Amino acid sequence: MACGAAVACSNRGGLAEVTGNAAVLIDPDDPNGMAEILAALANDPQRRLYLQTLAQERVLSSFSLDWAIRQLDDGRDRIMAAQGRG
Repeated sequence: MACGAAVACSNRGGLAEVTGNAAVLIDPDDPNGMAEILAALANDPQRRLYLQTLAQERVLSSFSLDWAIRQLDDGRDRIMAAQGRG
């Protein structure tokens, strides 16, 4: 996503949360459906460009260094508050 690639990934686990609306989600137990989705994506340059743009925007807004620092700070603050030191 950070490299600006169109992303297709499994709809299992936490990948849907990570990718948000910036990926095509695929059922890994449906190889025919997977092939259809990947072929459609391969043949649709506008959709790929749209997904590439969404992917880069998602990375910048949700996984930047500033975002990571905020997450760490918030976690530290919650722990300290729970221990009565906040």
